Amino acid sequence: MQGTDKVHLVYLPQFNLAPRRYQVIITCNLPEEVMTKYVEFKETNPGEFFTLRTADKAFLPDLLRDGHFKAVMDIGQSVPGRPHLASNFEVTNIQVIVNQPLNSNALDTRYPTRMPFYLYGTPQQQHIDHLLRVSPNQQLNSDRVYLRLSTNLTEEELSTGVVAVFHHMGESSMQPM
Repeated sequence: MQGTDKVHLVYLPQFNLAPRRYQVIITCNLPEEVMTKYVEFKETNPGEFFTLRTADKAFLPDLLRDGHFKAVMDIGQSVPGRPHLASNFEVTNIQVIVNQPLNSNALDTRYPTRMPFYLYGTPQQQHIDHLLRVSPNQQLNSDRVYLRLSTNLTEEELSTGVVAVFHHMGESSMQPM
């Protein structure tokens, strides 16, 4: 989960499992009471990360098509026996920013020289997720990043996502991570 002004969800892909070979970034709406609880916990626990998952097993393309699902939210990873921050609530208004298959025929054969990231969010809060184009790879992402850009991105560009290449960070020289 990323952002407190608008929630962005980054899917945890798995190259080795066919149904999970997707790189997906979405925005969505949470019920007001869940959003309030999330923002309060995030602001008082800035070093923590939050995860949101479906309450029931589901197939990712179906969720994206349907535009809603029942969810569970945790501080950190879900741990059996530990209470959820919120549970059994409806995630609605799913808007897809990135939906890229990670099948072998959709991937590149060589790592890029410099590290590409998807950059998205709002003018107040930008987030990044490492663009996965070769397997094996490492998912790197962060919320509320600060970037010095030669020109500011528009609200529309951030809402649909752009690819930012970090020229000072080599990727091919670090791979496989």
